[in-house]
Amino acid sequence: MKGFMIITAALMLTSANAAMALGSRLPEESKQVTQPQEKQEGSDTIQNIPGGFFLKPSQMSVNLSKYDHLDPKRLVPTKPLEQAVKFYDLNKSKIKNQRYLTIVDFTKRASTARMFLIDMSTGAVRTFWVSAGKNSDPDNDGWATSFSNQSGSNKSSLGFYLTGGLYNGGNGRSMYLHGLEASNSNAYKRAIVMHGAGYVSPGWAGRSLGCPAIENKYVSDLLPKLTGGSLLYHYYNQN
Repeated sequence: MKGFMIITAALMLTSANAAMALGSRLPEESKQVTQPQEKQEGSDTIQNIPGGFFLKPSQMSVNLSKYDHLDPKRLVPTKPLEQAVKFYDLNKSKIKNQRYLTIVDFTKRASTARMFLIDMSTGAVRTFWVSAGKNSDPDNDGWATSFSNQSGSNKSSLGFYLTGGLYNGGNGRSMYLHGLEASNSNAYKRAIVMHGAGYVSPGWAGRSLGCPAIENKYVSDLLPKLTGGSLLYHYYNQN
């Protein structure tokens, strides 16, 4: 991220509409063929979603030079990285798990590793295959082109999230997600969570019912790192 300039940007407020409703919910996620559709158990017990508003950069000076150490191998596309780091910096006091920042770049095809895990301390980046919702990629050609915040849409939702707690459900170990923008405010109610899936493998990420599903082999490594209020960004040519 060398060469970041001081960016002039406007303070816009976007509500952190992450409702912590109790009780079971129907998960909007794809199961392997052998798994029945099950209700998600319980509710998020980690109280890590700050009240009030999150700042969205648009007309405020943000000095990003302190993040020049990030992504030394230039793996992350510049635009989503800059947007995510600006949001991270402006809202850092509300981000409890500040060690990791995760970006899913839905402008990339399912045949590429389009999820980027950034270690904010060391700057190192790891890449992973991740699914999109099946109706975000209706042609099943690997390109996600349509997104929604609506229950039953079976689409991915764009914008910034905070991670919640971990639980064991129909897809094994999973992690709650809380949307921070109007574009993803229903994520928790829709049971949009991060989990492992057999349909995600190196070279191709299959489609979920809206969840960002990763390879099963990374669940035990990644989810404990990301849980507890780290920032996740679902990007698709947002301004």
